[in-house]
Amino acid sequence: MLWLLTIVCIVYPLLNVSAQYEVPDAKIEALYPKGFRVSIPDEDGIKLFAFHGKLNEELNGREGGTFSRDILKPKNGRWTFYEPYTKLKVGDVLYYWTYVDYFDGRNKLGYTNDDKSFVVKELIGESTTPPSIDIRDNMPGNKCLPTVTLTSKGQACKGQLILSEDFNSLDLNNWRIEQKYGDAPVRKVVLTKSSFQDYEFVMYMNRPETLKIENGFLKIKPILSEQVLGSGFVTSHTGYDFREKLYLNPSSEEYGPNYESGQIRIALSRGNFDLNKVLEGGVVLGSGNAARKYGIKSMENSNSWNDNFHKFVLT
Repeated sequence: MLWLLTIVCIVYPLLNVSAQYEVPDAKIEALYPKGFRVSIPDEDGIKLFAFHGKLNEELNGREGGTFSRDILKPKNGRWTFYEPYTKLKVGDVLYYWTYVDYFDGRNKLGYTNDDKSFVVKELIGESTTPPSIDIRDNMPGNKCLPTVTLTSKGQACKGQLILSEDFNSLDLNNWRIEQKYGDAPVRKVVLTKSSFQDYEFVMYMNRPETLKIENGFLKIKPILSEQVLGSGFVTSHTGYDFREKLYLNPSSEEYGPNYESGQIRIALSRGNFDLNKVLEGGVVLGSGNAARKYGIKSMENSNSWNDNFHKFVLT
């Protein structure tokens, strides 16, 4: 058996052990909504600045780290490493070390600033930050300390009351009544197999039978579709009903909604009489038709899967 070992290393010039130059401590800025900056001031003699770091994980000595880049020239008087995609939150710890190529007039030597860490205590708004809510008159000390919380009016201040609701009435400035069928807006009730993916057979409608405010309470009551749309509606108008579905969704939609971030499907059986003998399971890799079917396996039972209790396991 032939094993191929690839070794990746970071090579810098031989480090100077004298104390002629000291790499200044870096200024680190955690940005909202994403990204961070690490920089040192420019001065004569600096030819290169490098940053190496990990988020919430200590470095193993002078390793490359998750974030690793050489900065070849300064901008606006600073040598700046910029990472635009990482979303930081208060309490995160950035472990890092920095490196500088410095020319003292005779030799260009390398210097490091090792074993450093930075704790995120606040997020600094970029140009994309929504405008802050001006509630300073209501804040102690007449000062608004921004937070990562967003409201319909913009970025909230620390200590601000975000929402208060007594349900004496339904304030549509605070709430939106969602009306849809599966994942499609309610425009017409009759849908075919090709018109949606594999969403639950449920209609979300703004009707007095299902949604009302009463004595300071919001009451949501599910009812059968045929109570609203007439007897026989379910069996005569649709052919893609669902009764049983077990699945695992990601805690954060890193790549987008509606299956774009994937799904682990433990068990799925459609409720229609012509389909409820088939059981599906596997992984959904995206929202496209091929991505939804590629990682899914199926098996057929002689009877309906909802006729008895079953133990479903996905390895």
